[in-house]
Amino acid sequence: MAKGPVPLHVKDDFGGFDGPDRPEYVRTAISPGPGLAKLIGNLDQGSVLVRSVFAVQGQFSMKFQAFLLSASVLAAAPFAASAQVAPGWYLGVAGGGNLLRDGDVGNAGRAEYDKKGWAALGAVGYQFGDFRLEVEPGYRSNEVDSIRNAATASGSVSSMSGMLNIYHDFLPETAFNPYLGVGAGAARVKADGITRNGVTVADGTDTTFAYQGIAGATWAFTRDIAVDAAYRYFDAQDAKISGSDLAYKNHTVTLGLVFRFGDEAVMGTTGMLPAAAPQPRLEQAPRVAQATPPAPAPAPLPVAPVAPGPYIVFFMFDKADITPVAAQVLDRAIADFRATGSTSIKLEGFTDRAGSVRYNVDLSRRRADAVSAYLRAKGVAQAAINEEWFGEARPRVPTADGVRNDENRRVEIYLRK
Repeated sequence: MAKGPVPLHVKDDFGGFDGPDRPEYVRTAISPGPGLAKLIGNLDQGSVLVRSVFAVQGQFSMKFQAFLLSASVLAAAPFAASAQVAPGWYLGVAGGGNLLRDGDVGNAGRAEYDKKGWAALGAVGYQFGDFRLEVEPGYRSNEVDSIRNAATASGSVSSMSGMLNIYHDFLPETAFNPYLGVGAGAARVKADGITRNGVTVADGTDTTFAYQGIAGATWAFTRDIAVDAAYRYFDAQDAKISGSDLAYKNHTVTLGLVFRFGDEAVMGTTGMLPAAAPQPRLEQAPRVAQATPPAPAPAPLPVAPVAPGPYIVFFMFDKADITPVAAQVLDRAIADFRATGSTSIKLEGFTDRAGSVRYNVDLSRRRADAVSAYLRAKGVAQAAINEEWFGEARPRVPTADGVRNDENRRVEIYLRK
């Protein structure tokens, strides 16, 4: 099999997309994605990085080491053909429950904690394609149930944390997106009046190094809002409180919301310009060798101009906005409409396959209406514009139902003589 470049759908200078079904567009070819050797290198580097981060403050459990290694394998696997998504900021809030593992409270004995602990987390992050970098504040609280070999026990343990997390998103272009992540930071662990048989054994606070492993998934029900479900293994290295070591190893499960704020200049509607309209060619009279001067040749007949196009403008998920990039494409279409003597413009609206069939038909109509409104504002007569709406039918890129695809969210513009 040949190992040459593989043509892909890529953005052109106007922010549009190229493909084999539009041969007049400029295409770009790139080499195939990283091979097995590079993938193995990524796995090795990723596992070394994770282990070096979490070994800063001493040993951690063999089970968690195995978990982190597995996470790095899964996170590195998609490198060979990762999807490209637009960057942007996001905010997140989440709440849920946590289980603080039984642990020693210095020499007082092993404490058992209430199984109904709660947790609240926040997030401020930035999306880099398939990866996200995030700052996460968090709070967890648990009550003491008992201390081994003690008749009575009371008190509570809580933590306030600040973590820097990095995530890998496996399916960022789809509504359902599973992810894995790791984080490191600091935790302020507080023992609030822990007593054993009525005697206080721990009361105070200490700030210590913390790390966590994260697994979860998001479900986007609009372009900007997604539901987030996640599990975290959170470990704050033994805090020194009242002269005693307090073990803090926590399992946290949360449900929350993510609000995205994409850069419209990058994430907004993109467009595609067709090749320039062909210029009329003039026929030349044949040369005839004669002894006498040739008769005058007939005047050359101009070739009728061919209507250029189609023109295509693309849209963001669940949007029907005309951005400056799309306006450039439409201005070119209007200029060619007038220059070639075309008499009508046909608009065909489409969506991707995320959402119901009925909703997508209406969304494709709104996109065609937006293009029509722009053309009319530029002086094209309403009578010259014809619209059709196809919803998720006739995709440029065939996908399964429910899958988002930026090349299928479009309006195609055709000039007619």
